[in-house]
Amino acid sequence: MNGVRSTRSDRPVGDHWGSAYQKLVLPVTLAGSAFSLVELLVVVAIIAILAGLLLPALAAGRRQALAANCVSNFKQLQMAWYLYGGDNNDWLVPNDPYWNRDASSQYLPTWGGGRVSYGEPQGTNNSMLVGGDLAQPRVGLLGRYVTTAKLFRCPADRSTTLLNDGRAYPRNRSCAMNGFIGTLAVVEGLDWGTPLFYPHVLKVHDLDSLQRSELLVWSDIHEDYISSCAMNIPDNQYVQDFEDAPGTRHNKAAAISFVDGHVELHRWVEALTQQPVTGKFKGGYVTGRNRDWLWLRSRMTRAPSDQW
Repeated sequence: MNGVRSTRSDRPVGDHWGSAYQKLVLPVTLAGSAFSLVELLVVVAIIAILAGLLLPALAAGRRQALAANCVSNFKQLQMAWYLYGGDNNDWLVPNDPYWNRDASSQYLPTWGGGRVSYGEPQGTNNSMLVGGDLAQPRVGLLGRYVTTAKLFRCPADRSTTLLNDGRAYPRNRSCAMNGFIGTLAVVEGLDWGTPLFYPHVLKVHDLDSLQRSELLVWSDIHEDYISSCAMNIPDNQYVQDFEDAPGTRHNKAAAISFVDGHVELHRWVEALTQQPVTGKFKGGYVTGRNRDWLWLRSRMTRAPSDQW
């Protein structure tokens, strides 16, 4: 028109163009991008291989995180143990086990009251560890020095206890204190009628006298063997066993703290020490003088004239 060439094409416009594009182009695009069955199987196989490579690493990382958390808990318990002695005229926190009671059957003063073996209600009662139980006012003596009762339970401990109501509950602790520290109950039970000759520790001054920086304070205890607050390892020429067997939750290792303040994950070397968790209480097992028993014994107590 008027000598001006029109720039309009004869192609459809508006909705007509969109409709035509969808009909002509879209089927070709989808057909070209679809996966074949073989390609899908290859992708699935690659994902499975990657998952197989990553999951063990993630599991190992989780185990390491739980172990680090347990070590941190023990460092806080160790600090609470020191602070108690500083606030109580040099006396270390009492470690009297549940069977050591007064004439009226009340618990003697202790940091950890009751039994925590399977089926024991007191093993789920946090006041046994941090205080506040009006019926048992002399237990939980470290309560004012710890931030939470969770410090006494290993984060890797998945065991539960079945109570009379038919329900399963987590137990309040998975550790115990060296039975030769803070109490005479254990040494009196192991003397076999002879005078006391085990070096027992009741006051901070006793630690200075012994000069034993490697003396054990806190230890992980195996789920099936934990009971009282005082860890006992029979220490005489007649019996060598683990009454309160050490824990193995951290890749065959247990968290252990020492009087010099350091905490370590000690890995056990004897196959016998790697006891499986059965969910049933056991009163101990005979070890003989194997390497793990000797390692623990030498860090819990030694008789001054130990020649046997």
